[in-house]
Amino acid sequence: MLFKKGNAARAKEIANELRKMKMTTSNRLYYVVNLLSEMGETAAAREQLLLIHPQDDEFESWAAYTMAGYVPENLKKQAIEKINDNFWKSKILHSRALYPPKDKKDKEAQMREFAAAIPDLHQRNLVYLELARRDAREGNFNAALDWAGMLADNNFKLLAISEITYHSINRGGLHMVIPKLNALPDSLGKAYIIIDAANALAQQGKPQEATTLLNVGVSLVNAEPDKYWKARALMEISRIAAVARDEKTAADTKSLAEQTRPPQRKRKAVMAGLYCP
Repeated sequence: MLFKKGNAARAKEIANELRKMKMTTSNRLYYVVNLLSEMGETAAAREQLLLIHPQDDEFESWAAYTMAGYVPENLKKQAIEKINDNFWKSKILHSRALYPPKDKKDKEAQMREFAAAIPDLHQRNLVYLELARRDAREGNFNAALDWAGMLADNNFKLLAISEITYHSINRGGLHMVIPKLNALPDSLGKAYIIIDAANALAQQGKPQEATTLLNVGVSLVNAEPDKYWKARALMEISRIAAVARDEKTAADTKSLAEQTRPPQRKRKAVMAGLYCP
């Protein structure tokens, strides 16, 4: 705190005093490391970290990661470059992508740069997913869809589009999301997103738009094997079609659902969690 208020000399004195004390817990050592790192005293901080972690193959990357979160902004890039382990580098870049420097004007460019540099694919996908969620919650659907488009995994992409669809329905942005949703590989998960969107539109008194989506949902669900979850999806479509006053679709999908359902005994086992069709 003293260092942040401009009293660097006093902060350094406190750090030196703490270093002379007999440290009994890792937490107190971390306090010293954080303070020294904030002052740019990385060599001294490294000495303290040696008291916590053995100097093995992982130490240098772990130490650089630990200090990178606290060193002054002008030293962060150098600290991150010292991290050779992809796990620790991914963790610090994950944090930097989600919380870029506050004094930078173009934060989005910073976020893109840090996210793209994350070596671990799973961590990179998590960052893009969270950034898509943020923009979707704020109603920035074009930006959210851009982040979703950077996801390399279709399951992550499906999850991102699902959340963007949810937020876009009540804000009039669904027309921007539908083309991206249609471009995803066909699956039951994709069908459920479309069915949920159709349900919301039906509840909002938009039967024509709801029916258009339901027709897409029906074709996706019909392509699935005749199992329990297909029958449930068809029953949900039938219910929504009735709300949207599409009597033909309601009747047809209800009939298909009845034909698709497993026998009563098997259905009870599914509901009890004893059988997975």
